[in-house]
Amino acid sequence: MANMPYFSFTRHALTEPKKRWMDSWTVFYMAWWTAWACFVGLFIARISRGRTIKEVVSYCFVAPMLYSIIWFSVFGGAGLRQARQATELTLLGETVYNDTTHFEVPGNPLCYRVPQESIMNEFKNVTFFESVMPGVTPVCKFDTKLSTSAWFNVLYSFSFPGSDSDESEGFGPFLSALSIVAVGIYFITSSDSGSLVVDHLSANGRKEHHSIQRIFWAFSGA
Repeated sequence: MANMPYFSFTRHALTEPKKRWMDSWTVFYMAWWTAWACFVGLFIARISRGRTIKEVVSYCFVAPMLYSIIWFSVFGGAGLRQARQATELTLLGETVYNDTTHFEVPGNPLCYRVPQESIMNEFKNVTFFESVMPGVTPVCKFDTKLSTSAWFNVLYSFSFPGSDSDESEGFGPFLSALSIVAVGIYFITSSDSGSLVVDHLSANGRKEHHSIQRIFWAFSGA
């Protein structure tokens, strides 16, 4: 919070790497939030009519914030942990089998099969690897060039405990389909709320008007 004023106004115009970051993230999202502020404000005002200030703050600000924190903590943490474990499996393969690709999934150099049983040195009685999350396999490294596949890599890591990951995809297809449906619902509801606001503005605030106008804005916004 102490650095927020500085980062809000700095642009790094003379430093090319930092300027690219500022343009693609900071400035982009600030412009995005500014553009959406009016739309979201009108939408919240429309659906909050008749509700108390406490209800509006709780349901429109506190609940979404807590949900976002939980969401990014759970799935972001899972993605980071799996990326770290994929790197560990590379080192494990080199140390134990003298082959960094020993656990690599055939045809996918970013993903590695997680041993479902502990790997030990029988002579020194030393445990090299211990499986603490049965069924979570394969795990994948993160590649910025293939960032769109990172989410599905995490979902496909939830296989059936005790099954061979090469023969069974586990819960991956179901979770992937479920996530695509959830994303579709998100875009549909966003489009519907957007058409509601634009329709409200074009009708000069009147609630009663022709339904064709609402349908027009819904299709034009899509």
